[in-house]
Amino acid sequence: MTITLGALLRDQRKGQGLSIAEISDGITSPSSVSRFERGQTELSATKFMQLMRRAAGRLDWPQFELEYSDPQDYMYRSNELIGERRPATEFYALATDYLQRYEKSHWFYDLVFAIIARDYAVTRLGMALPALPATVYPPATHYLVHIQHWQSYDALLAACMQIHCSLTDLHTIVTSMAAPYHNQNQPPEADQTQNMVTRAIMNIVRGMMMRGEFATTRELLPIIDTFPLTDLNQYILRAMDHLMLAFHDDPQMDWQTPLTQITAGLTLLTIQVHPDQVRGDWQKFMTTETGRHE
Repeated sequence: MTITLGALLRDQRKGQGLSIAEISDGITSPSSVSRFERGQTELSATKFMQLMRRAAGRLDWPQFELEYSDPQDYMYRSNELIGERRPATEFYALATDYLQRYEKSHWFYDLVFAIIARDYAVTRLGMALPALPATVYPPATHYLVHIQHWQSYDALLAACMQIHCSLTDLHTIVTSMAAPYHNQNQPPEADQTQNMVTRAIMNIVRGMMMRGEFATTRELLPIIDTFPLTDLNQYILRAMDHLMLAFHDDPQMDWQTPLTQITAGLTLLTIQVHPDQVRGDWQKFMTTETGRHE
């Protein structure tokens, strides 16, 4: 007989529950856990957290991760959590508490990114949820950099497009993303992880621009000027370069819009430029008549 996690929860309410380790052998296929979630609508966010806490450190993580390799599982967990229409602050509190207790557990990051991925479902469910606070991103990005959990990373990128953050929040998030790379002794996978940071920055900024959260290139300048003029320059510039390429062939993009002006302007600042030259080049671009990339 297949023992589902849904059945486990019901048994635990009666005081008859097995441990996660004891039932792990009863999970007969990689999709069993997913089926459990799709069939157990009564599972609350609190119960989900409690279950994951008991599971932390007690499963064969490599094997168990394979059972959750489908990105749709993240989507479903997000839907399950937000389906109760609980206050966003409760999600934040649960995730923060889990981080403190099980910092090295995959389940914290799974849950964090399930919460982040709720942005996928916000439109479909017609719910108005605020963004996760910027404090969530440093530990999450640190994990992505070193573990490279690609399904979770995809959820982060998608959420970056929907984050309703201020320019100050953007500074906090981007700085936290770049922090691991300030060390000169970069790991062999530096190129790959730098690309991860680049894509995340690109999506955050693109989402902000598309929502019209700043109207002109000048509004972004003070924020950029506060970024460390070291490796972070490279991430921002490379991100903007990618952004420009992504929109260059779009016939609907007007090269006079703030989006393309910012993109083109930052593209002028190549990643090889000396940090001391960055502000001067940017200011020079800002004083041109059209701000267009010729």
